[in-house]
Amino acid sequence: MKNGADFVTLVKEKSIDTFSAKQDGSLGWITIGQELPELANASLTEKGQISQPVKISNGYAIFRLDDIKPSVVKPFDDIKADLLVKMRENKAIDDFFALQQKVSQAASNDNDTLATAAKAGNVTVINTDWFDENNVPAALNNEKLTQLIFGGSLVDDNGPTGMNSDMVTLGNDSAYIVRVEGYKPASTQPLDKVRDKVITLVKQQKASQAMNAQAQKLLAALKEGKGEAALKEANISFGEVESVVHSSATDPIQSAIFAMPKPAEGKKEYGMSNVPGSKVVLIQLDSVTDGKPTAEQLEFMTNLYRAQMGEEALQLMLSDLREKAKIEIFDKDYQ
Repeated sequence: MKNGADFVTLVKEKSIDTFSAKQDGSLGWITIGQELPELANASLTEKGQISQPVKISNGYAIFRLDDIKPSVVKPFDDIKADLLVKMRENKAIDDFFALQQKVSQAASNDNDTLATAAKAGNVTVINTDWFDENNVPAALNNEKLTQLIFGGSLVDDNGPTGMNSDMVTLGNDSAYIVRVEGYKPASTQPLDKVRDKVITLVKQQKASQAMNAQAQKLLAALKEGKGEAALKEANISFGEVESVVHSSATDPIQSAIFAMPKPAEGKKEYGMSNVPGSKVVLIQLDSVTDGKPTAEQLEFMTNLYRAQMGEEALQLMLSDLREKAKIEIFDKDYQ
């Protein structure tokens, strides 16, 4: 570039950040004080200025300052709608945490039922049919919840303990309290009653095994640099390039993507994910850009952490009180 090369042309030819490359290298308008540390370290102060190579998480970056806009104070009427939206969001978050505390306390005070907690939260208790670890209802199909149900303190060797679980928070807007009302040990049914189910299950397992074997073979070819020929032979191709932001802890594809190592400079990483419904997805990871939380996200996570720590402290205190409680009963008749 110092020799006169065009910045945008070089971006299109050399950049490994596919997202910004599609925008001719543009990162959009960035407010001073909210930029990434790497960008702040570039020390750009004049229009058209080009930085020295700056070390980032997966290599190096060169930044160019295209324009500067002075900060302005907008009239209240222009930002009134946005302020109202933000205030409502903050109020909703506060109300959500307050409701969690209220429901959790109700569930702890009345451990024999969820009715009291449901009344405190103005929600309806949902009862499931019988299920096992391989057939979890959609409403409970989450790693945290299944671990709590099958590996927690809700069931012991004698069956259900009759206890309500602690509050389990999932994402930004959902929380659960569960209890186990019934438990059946594993049993063997006569073959004539389950023959059709067994045949269907065996067919599904064979199809799944064959699909996984082919996916593993393709994955190995991709990692060895022979993926193009292998994909062509299998009549499979990658879809359009997408920029993915981690937004769901229950999405198997997102979980697989964010568990992959960061690609080295000029390299790609490959992985795969099994999706419920007999589906396998091959993943090509081009680059990773470290995110920076907004002030609102930091505030939300701080409140969430405080709520969870408060709940854990409450449960520990109650457990300690139960262990150290001494109860004396005086059986005496009085006139």
